[in-house]
Amino acid sequence: MSHIAIALQELLTENKMTGADLCRATGINMAQISRIRNGQQVWVNPEDLLRCAESLCNNQRHSLSQTHARLLCARLHDECAEPGAKLVTIKLASDPDLTAKDDQSQANKPVLAPRLQENLDLIASHITKKRIIRDMVEVLATQCREWQKPATSSE
Repeated sequence: MSHIAIALQELLTENKMTGADLCRATGINMAQISRIRNGQQVWVNPEDLLRCAESLCNNQRHSLSQTHARLLCARLHDECAEPGAKLVTIKLASDPDLTAKDDQSQANKPVLAPRLQENLDLIASHITKKRIIRDMVEVLATQCREWQKPATSSE
């Protein structure tokens, strides 16, 4: 079995998801997900890999970065072929600098009412799948940036 198939199966099991659940969550064709899970397809394009990671990091146990790194590492292991493969080392590393930055950014985040947090999480889960949501978020972000600018006097 391929490395990507094993990593994907482990993540599906951790998240109590099936291949069909992943298909619905990512929009990736069920046949393609099946080929990856069976080890018949080892290369996964970067967008699909990211969509899988986004769908599989919802259990709060692993961050998106960790989940994506795990899938990416598995895909890279599958791409290693002789004769050069024995000269390549691929491993996941925990980066204390990244962890510290994540902890600091979490500490600076405002605490939201549960319903508002649910709404933002729902938007975040669909932002990569739906262009209309991305466009709407861009408009909101542009407006927020305008509000953050210091007031200028017109003298």
